[in-house]
Amino acid sequence: MCNLTQNMSENIICALAPFGGARTMDAVKRRRKRAIRHLWSRRREGETVIVPFGSRERFLIPPDPAIERLIRASPAAARLLPPRPPVDYLASHGVLLAGISHLKRGYRVERDHAGFHLVLFAQAGSARCRIANTEMPFVPGDVLVAPADGSYAYWPRADWHIQWFHLKPGERWNRLVGTAVVKHHALWAAPLRAAMESYLDELGRLRPDSALVLQPCAEIAMRTLERELLVGEDPIGRALRLRMENLWHAVRAGIGQNWDIPRLAAQARISPPHLHRVCRRLYGRAPMQVVTLFRMQRAAELLRHTDFTLAHIADEVGYDGPFAFSKAFKRTTGFSPAAMRRAGATSRIAEREDRT
Repeated sequence: MCNLTQNMSENIICALAPFGGARTMDAVKRRRKRAIRHLWSRRREGETVIVPFGSRERFLIPPDPAIERLIRASPAAARLLPPRPPVDYLASHGVLLAGISHLKRGYRVERDHAGFHLVLFAQAGSARCRIANTEMPFVPGDVLVAPADGSYAYWPRADWHIQWFHLKPGERWNRLVGTAVVKHHALWAAPLRAAMESYLDELGRLRPDSALVLQPCAEIAMRTLERELLVGEDPIGRALRLRMENLWHAVRAGIGQNWDIPRLAAQARISPPHLHRVCRRLYGRAPMQVVTLFRMQRAAELLRHTDFTLAHIADEVGYDGPFAFSKAFKRTTGFSPAAMRRAGATSRIAEREDRT
């Protein structure tokens, strides 16, 4: 019987031809060992990735077009691709690729100047890694943080469960990732996994109101990832981050007020140019984009759970009228206010039916 299995890991997909009949158990074992050595792999300058039979990958972001074309060549593998939401909320944070992987012995990655930052959490199983020509254990609870120009390798010794992110080099992530490849005990792996699972669950069944789930999950995942990377942050950086948290608390409490750059900067007690730099570095957005995000989150709640008119909701979240509000809402969430309201009504009906 022919078995076609998706074997994806960090931009790789492989298919295994069936093992032929073997007359003895030793022959079967020899054939399996040869298969592990000779399965599909990709080797290019600065990178080697080998993926053995039986590995499973769940992507939070669809792979790049070249890999997606390779995946879609197999109908069985294409079914496992995540659908594309109207807005890719993780990509807007500078995430190039992310996933949760269950890997088999024989998997191996070696990179030198990969061109993207890597953050990889070991969840279960036994593995080894190589950093600066030193080999060491990679045990559950560890996190590997590697800058784009780093040199490293990792491979499991048995079944291995991981969660990982490829991050775009830039102002936001460069400072957090640092300049050296490091491995340490993770502090935020469990809540990060919960946010990733929630994102994957919603991505698998997109609905008109999915933005209300995907967007907060992405925000939680990114904030949690930042906390993990901030373990070694300097006191000045921590103080600035706390100041920004206080700013956004004030914005959310008065979301209908007239927030502009001068007022935001005054509230945070920093200059407007510095406010722009800090927001770009910490959140990957301009200050007013963050304000808009909070406004749309509040508006979506009102659309789903109240019968307020668009004019009332627009005034509630700081817009001059329903037309300006509707245009901003569609641009930000990918849905019209009417579609969001219908989704809320449908959800309430379904909840009542479930209770009865």
